[in-house]
Amino acid sequence: MKKMKYVCMTAALLTACSCTAALPVQAASDEETPRISGGAILNHEPYIKVYTVGEEPDLTGAVVSGYGTVSKGMEQYVYWDIFQAPISSQKLDYSEVDITKPGKYPVYLVVEGLYDGAEPLRYKLLELEYVDGETDYTNLGISADRLYFEVGEPLNLDAVKLTTTGRKDGQTWSVHGESLGSHPEFVDASAFDGSKAGDYEITVTAGGMTETITACVMEMIEREKGDWNHDNMVTVIDAQSVLNVYVQTLADNAPKLNAQQQHAADVNEDGSVDAVDAQLILNYYVQNNIAGIPTEWEDLIKHEK
Repeated sequence: MKKMKYVCMTAALLTACSCTAALPVQAASDEETPRISGGAILNHEPYIKVYTVGEEPDLTGAVVSGYGTVSKGMEQYVYWDIFQAPISSQKLDYSEVDITKPGKYPVYLVVEGLYDGAEPLRYKLLELEYVDGETDYTNLGISADRLYFEVGEPLNLDAVKLTTTGRKDGQTWSVHGESLGSHPEFVDASAFDGSKAGDYEITVTAGGMTETITACVMEMIEREKGDWNHDNMVTVIDAQSVLNVYVQTLADNAPKLNAQQQHAADVNEDGSVDAVDAQLILNYYVQNNIAGIPTEWEDLIKHEK
């Protein structure tokens, strides 16, 4: 329970420390009824955007951000925002999607319930395409486009999730959220050389569509405590990375850490990398960089106990 509490606390603070990109906001309405205005963008497209007739939509992989206001005349009442949220957490309107006929159909984001009596915002977010049973098509999505290794580490694609469906030359295929490492038939890693530092292009190809992963091989670097990405700073990014490692552990998909990575991540030196370490890294950053209070690791760890 304590570690799950830290997951929630850390995720909330990480979001608070992040910034959203500016989006155009519609002009305030002169009508008497309050109205929700604003806009949204997809930070990441869904893995599947083309379907055969009869398939239900699945927007896994889509991430959305947006912001706006609730206005009445020239007066603004409420500010709302969405920051890199899974599209599954938002209310969507599929009312114009007809899965029984080929065609392109819009999907709308619906923002409502922010102010009593306010007219909801219905914003076109993306378009889905339905094709007949003979048309060739391809969907291809991967959960990461950059991986990091140190010299001597083997290429490991198990942590990357692959989703691809399609039809070509009379052949169909369907993979949903499975480990990329278990599907070498889609992967070309011939350029990878783990014996020397450099950036290597790993291509994932299905049905003529290609996605690219950059495998970054780095010299073994002495990491300072808390500095996961060894950029000589302890930041929100380090806290998020360590939290991601812990979440992968919960899903039985934890990456194997070398000694330097373990040293950087396990800041309380209890032998495990978990949400407590991520929270401590975030606290260290906030105390030293946001609050301006010089703080040592020992002080934070003593207080955590």
